[in-house]
Amino acid sequence: MATLKDIAAACDTSIATVSYVLSGRGDERRISHAMQEKVVQTAEELGYDLAAKARKSRRPAVAIYWPQRQLDTMLPTFITGLNAALGMAPITADVIIQPYEPNHLSEQNGLWTPGRAGASVIVSASAEDVEALRRRKTTYPAVLVNRTLEGYPCVTIDEDEVGQLAADYAKQTLGDDVSLVLPDRWLQGVQYRSRSVQESLDRYGVVPRSIHTCGIEINDGYALGQRMLLEGKLPRGIICLYDAAAIGLAQALKDAGLKIGQDLELIAMSMSYTNTNSHLFHNMTVIDLRQVEVSTRAINMAIELATHAGADNRHIVVHPTLIPHR
Repeated sequence: MATLKDIAAACDTSIATVSYVLSGRGDERRISHAMQEKVVQTAEELGYDLAAKARKSRRPAVAIYWPQRQLDTMLPTFITGLNAALGMAPITADVIIQPYEPNHLSEQNGLWTPGRAGASVIVSASAEDVEALRRRKTTYPAVLVNRTLEGYPCVTIDEDEVGQLAADYAKQTLGDDVSLVLPDRWLQGVQYRSRSVQESLDRYGVVPRSIHTCGIEINDGYALGQRMLLEGKLPRGIICLYDAAAIGLAQALKDAGLKIGQDLELIAMSMSYTNTNSHLFHNMTVIDLRQVEVSTRAINMAIELATHAGADNRHIVVHPTLIPHR
């Protein structure tokens, strides 16, 4: 097997530089990313066992790559899943939270050079970030949350079933009189659900009365509700694809004297639904996207991969739950 001296000679650098890079201290020692990549690539070409080096850590470490400015409302749900995973793990594991800018995952050098973590969890990567992962395989196992990519382990909600549940419930309770509310920004998971809902409604021959867009904050949903009230006659039901917007929309309708669940059905798809916050969805019908379970299973898989340094490209699918209004 190659030694640090062999790698240093091939890279025309010092043994110390190679050692810093392979121990995950390249950034700390201000070694250029180009040199770090060269050292890692050379080590792989010479047969140096990077995984064996990672296993020497006293306990496994998992890096969680969290997209900034997109999933704030989901964070408490994810933390609940994280705590559940750590509680059931057979050994103690370290967790490193690594925020990243959406569409810039490729700049996260830790995914492609040796570091403290023996595995990672990548949450809700954008299409551009998924393409970066497709072009270049990560050095250590990376579990994708709510995304699928060949060659990577994945844990996802069943998006087709989400759309089918919404369409079935709408058809049974609302007939043809339904409107859709979509986020006004490109969120890949929501786009999957939007397509699934509209295709499912189309199979029933249901054409939404209207399709609205709004931001993903509670205030955005409230403002949309006020606009819909001003526009006149409301539909019998509304399917809202983002839960925070649904909460604001419901409040606007309540402030106008309408009773959710009686005067109008509101179907909310939620990534953040838990028993402790169920009161926020009072009288709404919720399609629970089961993100606590998704998070728990993804982190469990990452801990297992970091512990045993094995390969596991399973695709785990979690099924959504329909919770009718009370």
